[in-house]
Amino acid sequence: MKEKSKQPWENFPLRTVLAIVAVVAIPVAVFVGYSLKWVRDRREFMQGLTPVTVRYFGPDPQDTIGFFLQSKDAPWQLRWLGERGEATILLSSPDHSKVDRAKSLFPEASVRKVE
Repeated sequence: MKEKSKQPWENFPLRTVLAIVAVVAIPVAVFVGYSLKWVRDRREFMQGLTPVTVRYFGPDPQDTIGFFLQSKDAPWQLRWLGERGEATILLSSPDHSKVDRAKSLFPEASVRKVE
């Protein structure tokens, strides 16, 4: 006669374990795919922009003139993929759809239209 297993996890058939792994893996794969597409779209958007340098003038211009760069954390879904956040995005395009696209791709950033 077969002895009963003392470990409860040994009682699950291999088919059940594989089904559970598949049920968990599918949503994880969808999440990773969505996150990778978001990172790719963000990088493509930034490549289409012309870089600008912003000078910051503080109370004493002799001491504080310099390049003013800020960064913020990217959304948590993207941080684990190595994506960095943007604090401010300045757009000179009069196209409102580009501003809306920047706001959706960079929720952490302050998106401004510069005239």
